[in-house]
Amino acid sequence: MSNIDVKNKTFKVSDVKSDVVSDVVKTSSDASSILEHKVQIPQGIKLKNLHNPYLKNVKKGRDVNAHLLSLFVLKNQWKRKPINSYITLNSTILRQVCGGQGGGYTKYLKALIDQDIIEQYSNPYSHTYKDGTTIHSKGTYSTKFGLSKQYRLKCEPTAPLQEYNITDKNIVAKINLARVEKLQRILKTNPTAVRVYEGLKGLSIETDRAIQDIKNLYNYKEQYEWAKAFLKRFSSKELKGLIKDVLKNKKNKHKLANVLKRYRIKATEQLPNSDATYSDVIVNVVTNHTKMKTRIHWIKVLDAIQKGNHSYISMSEDKRTKRLFHTMTMTPKNIRPYIKLHDKNLIEFDASNCQWHLLIKLCNILCNSFYYKDLISKYGIISKEEQQEQQQTDIVPLYMLHNFFDKYKNDVQKDCDKLEAYLQRDLLRPMIVNAYKEDKGKDISIQEAKGYLIKNVLFGNPSNYNYSQWTSVKAFRDGFPFIYEVLVKLKKYWIDESFFGYTPFGKNKESNRFKGLPLILQKMESEIFQQGLSNLNVPFVTIHDAVITNEDGKVEVLKALNSISETTKSNLTFKYKEIS
Repeated sequence: MSNIDVKNKTFKVSDVKSDVVSDVVKTSSDASSILEHKVQIPQGIKLKNLHNPYLKNVKKGRDVNAHLLSLFVLKNQWKRKPINSYITLNSTILRQVCGGQGGGYTKYLKALIDQDIIEQYSNPYSHTYKDGTTIHSKGTYSTKFGLSKQYRLKCEPTAPLQEYNITDKNIVAKINLARVEKLQRILKTNPTAVRVYEGLKGLSIETDRAIQDIKNLYNYKEQYEWAKAFLKRFSSKELKGLIKDVLKNKKNKHKLANVLKRYRIKATEQLPNSDATYSDVIVNVVTNHTKMKTRIHWIKVLDAIQKGNHSYISMSEDKRTKRLFHTMTMTPKNIRPYIKLHDKNLIEFDASNCQWHLLIKLCNILCNSFYYKDLISKYGIISKEEQQEQQQTDIVPLYMLHNFFDKYKNDVQKDCDKLEAYLQRDLLRPMIVNAYKEDKGKDISIQEAKGYLIKNVLFGNPSNYNYSQWTSVKAFRDGFPFIYEVLVKLKKYWIDESFFGYTPFGKNKESNRFKGLPLILQKMESEIFQQGLSNLNVPFVTIHDAVITNEDGKVEVLKALNSISETTKSNLTFKYKEIS
């Protein structure tokens, strides 16, 4: 095996094997033979204008900048966030890849800021309480960066991204080394991550069939014809600009019409022999194009993995919740039918209504708050005097919690039993569908009702204007009044936002406390899907509240899931699905 010299050290740069109990990186394939590393970066960025200390090897400097930009995309893709959401950057890894030449990573970041490609998080504010106390805050606990506002588009499914090949051998080696060391840290402390990583190495995909079917699904021929017609009058650079502008303005008809006007396209004009307007068709074609590109990218990633290039396996762990993010959590669902695990079809066990069952569990814990005091504290709920003293509210949260459950414990538990029954009989979402029909005369789908329940009821900010009168919130409040009160009080008073790294107030001086509830439930979820599967010896991959395995592992996986659900009193049920 050939060695690679990095920063005056010699490493055997290769794929991480699951046995990482020693300090030596063990290998299963020689990754020093990897000649390139493919990444995704926002479309239209001119890398040649950025900081580049390598005057005799310009491509090397561009590769470093592309790697930095890809981190902003990848870290937000893990969490399904807009690609311009703020992220923290690991200075040790940045030094590893950027090196010390020419001022190191700080000069790269400064150039990206100066070019308005990224921006540094800055949100200082002052807040005065009713007692006259004023606090001053920088707005964040750590320095964060994000892609600038010009890239304010969702990462999935319509962000205009482009592939970039990093080909400099030294940079590829450094990236791979950083990946190896990061994986080591995760695998040493998370036994389930070891099993998941082994599962990811066993993935394969029917590449040619998948690409062809995806092209057919998103009407590649139509995309080709429209692009061909456009390029007769405009450049490829202008085509990229059109794609970006259409995606950014597709929900605003006036702005979209102005975009199309620049390219001499009449937005409201109908196509010959069709009722569709040019704006409708172009939005559809551009959206299909970006969806297709995203899926083909992940097909190629999985193809590289099945060929033994495990450097394309990505894995990260949320420090606050212990949730695992990896290659399969980012893979779009409609390419999973082409994927196999150890050459066998995928089988999925999905926890039905997981977040709601975990909320019921949390309510039951709070009903016995004195007994579960340490557990409540572990979830970031105010239960100690020192936490209480740090709160600046008129109502003392700690006593408020105990007084509420002393008085309404039985009512909360009755609501929990009722909600459990609704979940088992699949009545919760239809309840919201009916509410929209009765209150607004609007027909919504079951899937839309699911979204309203999660976004508005479970995780919505109760401080928002007229929150209690939102249709979905009002319907839930009428059906489950005491659980609704628990939700509101958790999000307004009982959660310690600093436990999860939040400052007391956000950009609009609104309380950040409500942001802690999703993280509490995700932490509870991880206790089931991480800790509960650590001893399995069959192939599997976790995807948050679901587990993917194959025919060989289905019995053991289901047995383990049922066991941990019973042990943790989560009362989860798991839907069985063959993916083919």
